[in-house]
Amino acid sequence: MPKFPEPNTSIEVTSHTTYRGGTGANIAFIAGGLGVPTALASFVGPDFPSDFREALDSAGVDSTDLKVVRGYTTPTCWIMTEPGQDQMAIINQGPMRDAAKFPVAKHSVDSSRYIHICTGRPEYYAKVVAYAKQKGKRVSFDPGQELHYVYNPSSFRAILERSDIFFANASEAKRALKYLGLTKTRELLDFVETLVLTKGKKGSELVTRDGTFKIPIVDADRFEDPTGAGDGYRAGFYAGLYRKMGLRDAALAGAASASFVVEAKGCQTNAPTWPKLEARLKKRGLRFEGC
Repeated sequence: MPKFPEPNTSIEVTSHTTYRGGTGANIAFIAGGLGVPTALASFVGPDFPSDFREALDSAGVDSTDLKVVRGYTTPTCWIMTEPGQDQMAIINQGPMRDAAKFPVAKHSVDSSRYIHICTGRPEYYAKVVAYAKQKGKRVSFDPGQELHYVYNPSSFRAILERSDIFFANASEAKRALKYLGLTKTRELLDFVETLVLTKGKKGSELVTRDGTFKIPIVDADRFEDPTGAGDGYRAGFYAGLYRKMGLRDAALAGAASASFVVEAKGCQTNAPTWPKLEARLKKRGLRFEGC
């Protein structure tokens, strides 16, 4: 749209397209395409598109725990984008809103090394995290924009203190500090081992107890849409970890993966393969430290 409408006014959109999406599905699809064995756990409605499930299958994603719940429509997000990068979103969470009523998706936990907690209900994820830690799994906590309106200080702290990695952008990190009554980002390391902080055009930062490491942005060949760049980053990060890279190299892989996503509209439209990711880093004069 040309600009966001003021309250009590209307505005005409310049274009409208439907894409496959969802934070968890984006990460799983892109990670699968990067060669990472990935399982997706989520709740959808009977209207879940068959071509969406087929796309996940084609990327090698284990969709055993992609459960259809009758009486709901599939979670849907309407994202409005101005000519720059500013966005607004309206979300219908479908059965995910009532996920606390459903049993834990144990197959995905049992079959995975890392359990990535992204957007969704904290009441449900608290049960998932409890089961994951019982099974000795590593937990990454990535509540995204829902940190601002789904979580409260108590529910946020309950999951964070049982996590190993915390992902956040600048506004989410600020909210996390407010919830915990902290003033410095590094104080979050009292709860987790690693912070992965994404900063848009400024790249990202990896904050550990050994220090803070700046990760450069990887330039895209063109810029079309920022939607899903963070999901691509996370997928690349896991692709690095799967290849037994250190955290800094994994973060660089994340930055490279994100650079492909922004080149097309639709979070899954331009997902990279690992050879393409490596070739882009080489072309940009960047390299993994372990290589």
